[in-house]
Amino acid sequence: MVGGVLQFNAQGTFVATNKKKPKFRDITNNASTAWLDQPANIVQYNNNGQYQAVANGCACVQVSVAGILSQSVSVTVGTPSPACTPCPQ
Repeated sequence: MVGGVLQFNAQGTFVATNKKKPKFRDITNNASTAWLDQPANIVQYNNNGQYQAVANGCACVQVSVAGILSQSVSVTVGTPSPACTPCPQ
């Protein structure tokens, strides 16, 4: 629904010398975390992983840290939900 808010959290996996024991950290609001959405006219990034729906349609949301991209997540805005094509992976 237009005006609705959706909260995302980004978790990073970090491997040091002991590759069998990765560390997990919340990177949702890190200075180096970039939140991406395509197309940009469906949802608007507020801050700290929070998006607001601004128009009916479909968007893909992704996170980038140090040039590493997350999987895309499909966001659908509208009632009834419009048919959306899958986000590129």
